[in-house]
Amino acid sequence: MNEAILQSVSEAVSEPGFPLRWIDMVGLGLVALFVVLGLVRGLWWQVIRLLGVVAAVGLARTLTPRFTPTVAESFPELSASTTYGLVWFALFVSGLVVASLLGLIGKRALEAMQLGLVDRVGGGLAGAVTGLLFHAAVLVVLCGLGTEAWTERTMEGTKSAVLLDTLARRAPLIMDVQAAERVAPWAFAEDSGSGG
Repeated sequence: MNEAILQSVSEAVSEPGFPLRWIDMVGLGLVALFVVLGLVRGLWWQVIRLLGVVAAVGLARTLTPRFTPTVAESFPELSASTTYGLVWFALFVSGLVVASLLGLIGKRALEAMQLGLVDRVGGGLAGAVTGLLFHAAVLVVLCGLGTEAWTERTMEGTKSAVLLDTLARRAPLIMDVQAAERVAPWAFAEDSGSGG
């Protein structure tokens, strides 16, 4: 059922008139959202948010290999990539919740600050980085939960694929290389086909 829903959305937005695939538009939307939030809230607030997302990704990247086998034993009907995606998602969201709670502590102090142009522009730039990292996290979850065929169809030839490849395999910041091979085998197939 999830496959059918994702497929219909993918087909609807992949019409010839759209210059970007839907997954790239989601990424641009997230980046734009975090840029606007950074411009409104300022550099300090956005840096705190960025650190929260970085910490949540770090938590998920570090602990997912430890907990995935336990979850796989409890739910043997799930594929390895689906189990990895679910565990990664649960740990990522848990990290975001903790980071949000910690962010509430400094909220009042930040509201009292008068923000200048440099603070707002810096917040916008930090927001762009936050949006890219958050989009990469969404991609890890989608690639983990989707079938290999859906993931390949959705990601093939997109800017989102380049982002995920960079952060998951070339500079393994989001997940280790072995997990990237399981979650995004399409990226490795391209390398083996091109001799790289």
